[in-house]
Amino acid sequence: MTLPTVYPTGFNGTVTDLEKGKSDRSGALRSSVVTVTVPTTTASATVIGLVPIKKGGRLVLPACRLAVDALDSTNNLTTSIGIVYQDTANNTSVPTKYNSSSTTGQAGGTFTLLTTDAADSYVATGSGWVAVTTGVTATNTQGTIHGVITITYDSLLQ
Repeated sequence: MTLPTVYPTGFNGTVTDLEKGKSDRSGALRSSVVTVTVPTTTASATVIGLVPIKKGGRLVLPACRLAVDALDSTNNLTTSIGIVYQDTANNTSVPTKYNSSSTTGQAGGTFTLLTTDAADSYVATGSGWVAVTTGVTATNTQGTIHGVITITYDSLLQ
């Protein structure tokens, strides 16, 4: 089971969070504004939840944007963005699906999640989190991840 250890206000880091995710099975877009405070000394390989996603959800990447504060004093801490599943026995998490080991955005800049057509069409195979995973070093500065994540449930996998 993979659940985030850092998550936005209003969530509690348990499986009940997965029911709080916005979903509209008609195929309409649902956007969530994300603000997550990342504490000082967050360990490497920490899963930072952005928004819950349910089976059949697909990120609409042109409508997703994130900004990451500098989480270390040298702006070298890498982050990856992807989906981590709650049920890892039946679903394989893809923590680097949308961005892999990047330092982009660490000085207050903004990066877009759009990377490839294949990532834009990826459909969640189960319930989990759109998440940031920290790289091989720990944070040494408190910071904030903020942005917008847009999800649609327009696939047959529902």
